[in-house]
Amino acid sequence: MKCDEIRKWLSAYADDELTTEQQKLVEQHLKECADCRNRLTEYKAVSQRLGILQAEPSLSNFTRSVMLKIKEPSKKRYAWSVKRSLFVAVPLVIVLAVVGSLFVMKPFVTPEKVMAKAYAATEATKSYRITHSNSVRISGMTTWMNEYSMDIEYASETEYHIKLYSSEGYHPHSEAELIVLGDKIYKQESTSPTTTFTALSSMMQFLLNETINGHLPLYLPSKEATLNELDSLVSVKKLPSEKIDGVKCLHYRANLDMEKYLAESKVKIPQIYGLDPDDPSTHKILQDYEDFWRPQQIIMELWIGEDDYLVRQSITVIQPAPDSNLISSRISRSVSHLFDFNQQIVIQPPLDITGQLLPGWSITER
Repeated sequence: MKCDEIRKWLSAYADDELTTEQQKLVEQHLKECADCRNRLTEYKAVSQRLGILQAEPSLSNFTRSVMLKIKEPSKKRYAWSVKRSLFVAVPLVIVLAVVGSLFVMKPFVTPEKVMAKAYAATEATKSYRITHSNSVRISGMTTWMNEYSMDIEYASETEYHIKLYSSEGYHPHSEAELIVLGDKIYKQESTSPTTTFTALSSMMQFLLNETINGHLPLYLPSKEATLNELDSLVSVKKLPSEKIDGVKCLHYRANLDMEKYLAESKVKIPQIYGLDPDDPSTHKILQDYEDFWRPQQIIMELWIGEDDYLVRQSITVIQPAPDSNLISSRISRSVSHLFDFNQQIVIQPPLDITGQLLPGWSITER
């Protein structure tokens, strides 16, 4: 048989894919043709390289072998047909592609870029739910003491439902509830004679006053609060990733930039309370607010979805700053858990089947 006919079978012969009769014809020709024997040697070399790559995907060993092959003297080349050139070219392309993939690594994303992505993802969020709890610890205490907790549903910026709970022992019970549906604000407070948690009533009044003015409170866990926090973080440190609700999350610890936080608060407080920014009494309120917060240190932990960059959990610790002269040894710790992002959330007004307010509820319009 002629060389052109035999060369069509060489690649299959190298991979032991010929019939017994075809193998005998090839072997008989190879005994007489040095050119085809050399061609077969090269085919086997390609197959061997591919076999090594599959069996030993070690980056360092494979790279070393490739470099050694590059340094070897060039072998004599032959004028191959287009068909046989493609046979060699395609496996080599595969080899190079696999080698390249071994070097591909997930690009490093800086904490600043992660926070920017989280800000954009939060800003685009339309609806979500939050569970929030606050606890305190005084000097000498080894455990946290629960103060209050909240369940919040945000159907939109103008429709939300807040439940406030006081914590007595290990059995929290609802003390106040607020439903905002556009211009209508529904409010319910506990009338239990055993209620001694006066701070909760004060918080409820703040919520009512601030909601009437059309702004959410600065301290209320919300989309706006999350945006303010993301925009004021400094000294961001990456921690080991963790799962929240089964979602792999990037985990960070950071400090809140008090200067930036206070500057933004001075703009928002007059808006929230409907105060005249130029009134001397407003200046006094803002100064008192600054005097209270400036000596504080706020440390945050954030768990941000690795794929969607949504903030799924945050822990905020407020304590006296190391360089402050605060005598108080009180440390406050709050935990916010966010979920049900961009789900349909329907909030119903507290009305009976006749359209009348349920007992204990009152209504206010903006």
